[in-house]
Amino acid sequence: MKASLVRVIWMLALAGDAWADSKQDSVTADPVAAVFQRMKHGVCVGNFERDQDLKAVAELDADYLDSVRDAGFSSIRFFFNNHKQPKFYATNVSHALKRGLVVNVCMFMFTKDRQQYVNRWREIATFYRDYPQELVFEMFNEPSLAPKLNDPTEVMDWINAAVAAIREVSLKRILLIGGPSYMQAPFLSKYVTPEHLTYKLPGGGFAEDRLYYAGLPRNSLMASWNILDTEFG
Repeated sequence: MKASLVRVIWMLALAGDAWADSKQDSVTADPVAAVFQRMKHGVCVGNFERDQDLKAVAELDADYLDSVRDAGFSSIRFFFNNHKQPKFYATNVSHALKRGLVVNVCMFMFTKDRQQYVNRWREIATFYRDYPQELVFEMFNEPSLAPKLNDPTEVMDWINAAVAAIREVSLKRILLIGGPSYMQAPFLSKYVTPEHLTYKLPGGGFAEDRLYYAGLPRNSLMASWNILDTEFG
């Protein structure tokens, strides 16, 4: 009996290894899913615009970025202040990408100026248009926090307008949408859907914009803040 149990356990272990290998192969085959997989182990850094010593650009010490990578993190999240020009963050973004980190730039909106939000995302997408796929854009931090948008319909309207603006200049950039409120995971299944993402593209809309799906089932979509605790199917 003991020998039989050992054989069964051994065979189950082999099956588990095979499943893990097939799962990894599926991630490797889809570069977008591979980027999301690397975002599971990430660190978030603060708002550089609050540093009074910074004049033209935000610049982290290279050793700091090395320490992020050496600590085992594979991604880093930078807040973008909507008042800053895209080049303000370019040094940090470039340094982090060169160190092999996935970079998530997240909009932190300090005014209720919808057009400024849309314009800034268009400018960011244009400035970073030729950057690698490991640079991803997160549409909001937490809209109920900043800019204190509490109406879900209004939040999704802002997001739709920004996505359409980004896609005018960057068809392949990976975008992260967490929905309204504080981007809690339950909002994904309700709001990150064709019913609420009604933006239009030359080839269709949300359903045709496959970079939102990342090769995954719709219920596996993640907001970047929740991605750390999620396994992909």
